[in-house]
Amino acid sequence: MEAVDLDVRVEDLDEGGVDLKQTLPAALVSELLDDGKTPRWTGGGEARLDLHLELEASFVRVKGHVSLPLVHPCVRCLNDVPFAIELDVDLRLVQRTKPTDVEADYTAGDGSDDLEGAPLGDAADLEDLDIASYEGDTVHVGEVLREQLFLELPMHPAC
Repeated sequence: MEAVDLDVRVEDLDEGGVDLKQTLPAALVSELLDDGKTPRWTGGGEARLDLHLELEASFVRVKGHVSLPLVHPCVRCLNDVPFAIELDVDLRLVQRTKPTDVEADYTAGDGSDDLEGAPLGDAADLEDLDIASYEGDTVHVGEVLREQLFLELPMHPAC
């Protein structure tokens, strides 16, 4: 399998951002989708990736389109069924940080759900704002795509 690099260093986004225009082999798509469950989603052919990453304030903005041909057994007849998934991606990624002492107090907590006035922590706190996260100084685009793809897949794929 041809090596495909889906990692982008944040420092490389300084001047105009980075374009990722690649073809992903079906085996890599299958690897991205492997959640250890059977039956499983697999790549049904080469996927096309056309994304632009850039810095936007304190976020990394990921915008573009991904076309993924996939295969999954039908939940009724168990025959393999092709699915064409088209993802229009427009995400803001915030860097995940270790909790501060104040945030740790809220997570260790006394069991109460009263978080009024709690400081804004990592992306888990931003769930309602449709913001994803990355860790360290590198955006792992494969992980971002995997999450977005699983949100788009049908719950009960049928022919």
